[in-house]
Amino acid sequence: MTEIPQLVQSFSRNNEDLREWTERVFTDLLSDSEFRWLFCNTLSYMEHIGSYKIMATQQGDVIDYPTLKHLNEETGHAVLFKRHAERFKGSGLDYAESLLIAPAYARAYFSRLEVSMVRYFGRDSNYRTIYLYMSLIVEFRAVWAYEILAGCIEKAGLDFSLTKLLAEEQGHLNSMVRRLEEDGQFSREQVEYFWERERWLYVRLLKAIEKSRSAENFNYVGKQETVSEAYSAA
Repeated sequence: MTEIPQLVQSFSRNNEDLREWTERVFTDLLSDSEFRWLFCNTLSYMEHIGSYKIMATQQGDVIDYPTLKHLNEETGHAVLFKRHAERFKGSGLDYAESLLIAPAYARAYFSRLEVSMVRYFGRDSNYRTIYLYMSLIVEFRAVWAYEILAGCIEKAGLDFSLTKLLAEEQGHLNSMVRRLEEDGQFSREQVEYFWERERWLYVRLLKAIEKSRSAENFNYVGKQETVSEAYSAA
């Protein structure tokens, strides 16, 4: 059995130079009453995209209990962030472009990562494998980013807990590794390959988010991935 804590630690080491930058972005968004609800609505939107992709690719007679449970919990995460977004806004919200931060980049985060996997495995490959790898790589980022976000929420003194969400995301991580291993498809080399692709896309997304807020408030001095490199990496 793959040692998942070791994988999580390796992912964290690979992204240590992004931690301070990410924390600054999250803290700044949460400190602004206008951007707080926009940020939460955008996180809801991204969770919704994730659940939609599961539904779109794993349906009919191929969907099993673990996949259905994954779909249900991802939808629940979208609901959680939507609920707090509407609470912070004081009114109902949909996913109109004007009610989100960098929505095109949020969509591209998923679509370009998926395209890179289709290219890697081939269009005739088992889409269950692509779904499992896609979910696995996104869950590494989710666990990493939501742990940072939870700390930022606590420091901001907001009545908003991510405890249940984090436990479920960690459960998804464990589930994806186990299911890939059961299928004989798990490869540490492939995981690390996709980590690099995802990292470019995460940096690109975070840069777009910071630009929408106030670029001069952010000073990222880690690895200088450019937007064009982010595109080519996908």
